[in-house]
Amino acid sequence: DRVKALYNEFVEGLETLTKDNLEFLKQKAIKTAFTLLKTKPEQEARLLSILVNKLGDPSRKIASNVVYFLHSLFEEHPGMKSIVAQEVENFLFRPSLAPRAQYTSVIFLNQILLSKKESEGGPALARKLINLYFSFFQLLTNPATREEE
Repeated sequence: DRVKALYNEFVEGLETLTKDNLEFLKQKAIKTAFTLLKTKPEQEARLLSILVNKLGDPSRKIASNVVYFLHSLFEEHPGMKSIVAQEVENFLFRPSLAPRAQYTSVIFLNQILLSKKESEGGPALARKLINLYFSFFQLLTNPATREEE
């Protein structure tokens, strides 16, 4: 229990560092979060959320590195494609999301390599992405639906 509590504090610290003004610290925190996510399943959802939130970082370099890290995660754990796509979808449909963050998120989703293997998402992931694209297109073309959500 003590180790879990310390790990939780460490992840909280990482999350705080990702919001720092110094790009160097943000970059180190993001890389550490990626490494933890890749190697340890402990607090997977929180670490993934930290990374996905950085898709909306004002710094293009940070957002680009997050895209790279997430694609690297797929090489190590191809079964996480659906989970990551779901997290990015949740991020994408947030109200008041900056256009740059939307753009980066859609580009990231577009670059996910699809596979026939069920373990890598299979046809279900492809359907999910198509539905997501259409929903997002509808949201962009009809801004009134955003207020209803």
